[in-house]
Amino acid sequence: MKIYFLPMLLSLFFLGACDKNDEIIPEDADENFITSVVMTVDGKSYTADITDNTVTITVPYTVSLNNAEVEFKYTTSATIIPDPETVTDWDNERTFRVTSYNGDAREYTYKVVKSDTFKTYPAKNTYKGEYPIEGYNMLEAECGLEGGKGKVVVRMSSKRNMR
Repeated sequence: MKIYFLPMLLSLFFLGACDKNDEIIPEDADENFITSVVMTVDGKSYTADITDNTVTITVPYTVSLNNAEVEFKYTTSATIIPDPETVTDWDNERTFRVTSYNGDAREYTYKVVKSDTFKTYPAKNTYKGEYPIEGYNMLEAECGLEGGKGKVVVRMSSKRNMR
């Protein structure tokens, strides 16, 4: 009987030494951040701007993000609701809640901005100014809106005038 008593006593000691409070707490336990969002549609990737708990992704107005391939990065020890892998409707605004390992929550608003695409309008031989530009015969203008800001670019081709 003495032989069995010692192993039982030792096993009780070791079982008592196991404590649930010995859990390893991750270094980022207090963090609850979305760090990166990239969406890919038809081989083209769009990276979101993350500022003040708002995730804004800007795409041309002709692009639908529904069923896009999504790379959503957030604090590794945190949880996120809804799970980005289950979302298919990326064209509409929504709220994501990121909860840290320690239980602190942060809400992010996801928004989509649809912008005009840039188009090129060639205008050949239209320069009729008082002082022609020697050696150039084509002007090309590119214009459109990007994020609410207008942009106009003028390029000159070096094609020689053939008279």
